[in-house]
Amino acid sequence: MESAQAGVAARQAVIAAAAAAAYYFLLRIGLEFAPAGAVLCPVWPLAGAALAAVSGLGPAAAFGIFLGAMLACWHGVPGLSTLAGPAALTASAALASGAALQAVAGAWFLGGTLARPDPLNCSRNAVRFALLAPVIALVEATCGAGALLATGLLPEEQFFAAWLGWWAGDTGGIVLAAPFFLAWSPRLTDEISAPMSPRRAGDALLGLAALAASVWAGFAPLGGGLRHPLTFLPFAALLWIALHRGSRAVTAGAAALAALVHWSTIRGYGPFALEPTVNAALLLGTAYCVVAAVTAYLLRAALAERRGEGERVEAARDALELRLAELDEDLYAANARLRDAAVARRSDARRVRRYRRVLAEAARRRRAGRREKEPVLL
Repeated sequence: MESAQAGVAARQAVIAAAAAAAYYFLLRIGLEFAPAGAVLCPVWPLAGAALAAVSGLGPAAAFGIFLGAMLACWHGVPGLSTLAGPAALTASAALASGAALQAVAGAWFLGGTLARPDPLNCSRNAVRFALLAPVIALVEATCGAGALLATGLLPEEQFFAAWLGWWAGDTGGIVLAAPFFLAWSPRLTDEISAPMSPRRAGDALLGLAALAASVWAGFAPLGGGLRHPLTFLPFAALLWIALHRGSRAVTAGAAALAALVHWSTIRGYGPFALEPTVNAALLLGTAYCVVAAVTAYLLRAALAERRGEGERVEAARDALELRLAELDEDLYAANARLRDAAVARRSDARRVRRYRRVLAEAARRRRAGRREKEPVLL
């Protein structure tokens, strides 16, 4: 018992340490994309990754996320170094608490709301996930912006804009990143890991190429730098992936779409790059990717639900056919028993008739014997 408990404790410690290290390095990288050296970033896939980690690995991952976020904020957030030691530590802890609490709250909400950890296994789960993602994102936005306001790093007149940008970035990260990590989790059994056949590999490459080509056609400057309104093209490619592949493919396609769109926007391509600030351009790009991803998620969920209904109908039909076959066998056996019983009854009836004839003959002979023995009167 003690060895088992020690093994569990060691596993939890490893999970916490790995989550802390991963979150620290990823957060430091994410802070590099924050405009004007701020902590706010309109593209924040770490929110979805943290939610998926806590959903799959438990509270140890949340503790690791808290440690990694606190260390990364303490060393990476501009302005915290100017504060006194306790104040900087408190602000870092407040920012880290928002990240950890949001991951825990998101895992709790999804675990209590979704029937299975995969949000794309049915239409109800997909709709609930899409509606819950903005609600879950309120946690870190409120904690983070409130901590920056309390420490004086965020002016009061900029609080709402900062809070709104933080909330939008976390919402996009949850919608785009959380389904990707949940769908590729080895704990899910809705998709069998079949070997990669040449046909499946070709379909995957074709979908990726179509998605990249559609993003290039919709966002790259064509025709001497003109920006044609072709941003609807990636929708068709992503929906094609949702129609022909499963949850893992459609979530990977949504993540790839987000990466390509944001890369194009940062490079100055596409309609979102016309915005006056990079922050506004990336926020619009995130909103575009969220709409495309939710549309593909709903289509994938509807197809999965329809496929599941078809499988259940086929299973019910097979069960009915099996039951009918069993009933046919029972009826055949009953008919055989009735036939045997009828043959036996006819045989018994013949024996009864034979016995009656024997008895009648014996009675006749007794009467004839009595008449022979009677004296004759002269």
